Amino acid sequence: MKRMQSVHEKALAAKHAEIDDMETELSLQLQKIENEKKIIQESLEKANHQIVDFQDEVVRLNDNIHSLEQSISDAERKLYG
Repeated sequence: MKRMQSVHEKALAAKHAEIDDMETELSLQLQKIENEKKIIQESLEKANHQIVDFQDEVVRLNDNIHSLEQSISDAERKLYG
């Protein structure tokens, strides 16, 4: 009976060790995922800032185009009268 109990205790201890190993592995994987998530979020934030900068540049360039078109129109009126 004691031998059976000993076998079961060893099996139980092995399962506990296996569970501990799995928990450690899971914890490491979760930490890796969190780190990757942080990197992705930072990249997304940087990309969003770049989009805003590009949109501002488009607005500025469109304003310049409008201004140049107005100058051309004014010059044509003066030239052709």
